[in-house]
Amino acid sequence: MVQQNLNLYDSSLCLYEIAIFNPPMKKPLILFVNLNPRPEWKKEKTLIYFNIGLCQVATHVENLGYEFDILDFSVNPMTRSAFSEAIQKRPYDIVACGGMLHTLWQISEITDLVKAIRPDIKVIIGGYSTMLSDNKALEWTQADAAIRGEGEYAFEDVLKCIEKGDSFKGIPGVSYRENDVLYHAEVRKPDTNLDTKGIPNWNLFDVESYVKSGQNMQNHHLGSLSHHRFFPIVTTRGCPFACTFCSNTKVIRDNNPYRTHSPEFVADMILKLYHEYDINHFKFVDELSFLNVSYVRKMAKAIKELKIDATYEAICRVGLFAEKDYEIVADLKLAGFNRLFYSIESGSPRILQLMKKRIDLDGFLTQKKLLDRAGIKSSTNVIVGYPTETEEDIKMTFDICLEAGILPSVCFLLPIPGSEMYDYAMEHGYIKNEKEYVFDIGEQQYLKVNLTDIPNDELQEMTLKHLKRVRDGLGMDIPDANLIRSVNIDPGCPSGKKSLFLPEF
Repeated sequence: MVQQNLNLYDSSLCLYEIAIFNPPMKKPLILFVNLNPRPEWKKEKTLIYFNIGLCQVATHVENLGYEFDILDFSVNPMTRSAFSEAIQKRPYDIVACGGMLHTLWQISEITDLVKAIRPDIKVIIGGYSTMLSDNKALEWTQADAAIRGEGEYAFEDVLKCIEKGDSFKGIPGVSYRENDVLYHAEVRKPDTNLDTKGIPNWNLFDVESYVKSGQNMQNHHLGSLSHHRFFPIVTTRGCPFACTFCSNTKVIRDNNPYRTHSPEFVADMILKLYHEYDINHFKFVDELSFLNVSYVRKMAKAIKELKIDATYEAICRVGLFAEKDYEIVADLKLAGFNRLFYSIESGSPRILQLMKKRIDLDGFLTQKKLLDRAGIKSSTNVIVGYPTETEEDIKMTFDICLEAGILPSVCFLLPIPGSEMYDYAMEHGYIKNEKEYVFDIGEQQYLKVNLTDIPNDELQEMTLKHLKRVRDGLGMDIPDANLIRSVNIDPGCPSGKKSLFLPEF
């Protein structure tokens, strides 16, 4: 009997010791910060972009049972002092933010402020801005870790490490800072089945503000969305191609190879948005929505079966549809697709070869005629300013657009880190200060770095001249000022002066 009591005592003591030395782990409290890629764009003025990637990560974190708040600068911008107060109101353990490359200066501004006020907070960053080589996203900011590639499961691993008080060492796809030393982890193997990630919880954000902002947009190339309830969706991830102007390098393709959601998953997502938010125009904002006609056929079938009153636009490749595919194109129209985007980039075979574009110009014309016949509008993009490009090359580009009957969107070549053109610009001395260049990278509608032998003013005037020629040839009524910049915006000011925060009053 005594022995039994001792055993009970020993057992109780053991449990007591576990409680003392291994207390229940506290789940970290998270603050997500959604940046505004274009702070000068206000929801009252024109379209603001819904951050689908952040919504997907936040949904995953919610499903894991973590508590978090979201500050959305796109919908509710704030002053520096208001943000400072916000991060001190609750005992946040983590601040997480991320975005495209042109938001890196904002990430730097956010991390500097967070670390100045709460140096104990772990700052985790993600998005394409973290794909810079040599850990530059960490080198140029005070972030503690950078998730390179898809964020859902990598961020989950980061949370578990913080929860346990462990190092980030060994987490695939996560670079990190420890004792002022930067460490780079191996690439995380991406998920092959996108559907398992689930449908995002859009309710985490103020969806209505985004929808209404879309109704404010007046795009001289695409028209107005004022009579639509527009919303973006992602149906694929990645791109299998490697054009020299694009940052889709092998590193990015390894982290984010081309994969598709099943058409059934996409249809479920559309139906949910249609019923919950009255969305009636869906924009597929993928890098490449349609890679092959087999997938297109299945997508058209799945959406037609929804039997809802909605329209769609998506992105495909030049030459996807040939004459034999008219039935599939007609099915797309019946499903509600009213516009497809496919970028020709150049009408010069020589420049296309330098771009590694791998398209056929006859295929561009054939596809445009086929879509016209089915009643689907076409949009395309061109890039001006490639090394060795001449006025004759530029003329050829606009000639084929005029022949096809498309007024293109125009980008000046902007060397993006990770692209072959960026390496070219660095090697040839066009970029003097890499950090300054990246922080001020801006929009492609502004000529930032001219890699041609044509003077800047001449190149811009030449581009505008040919755009006017196409516009007039198509009988379009678009002001000269909106031919290159369909939506005029302020190009901003140098990174040392601009701020994500509203001015203090």
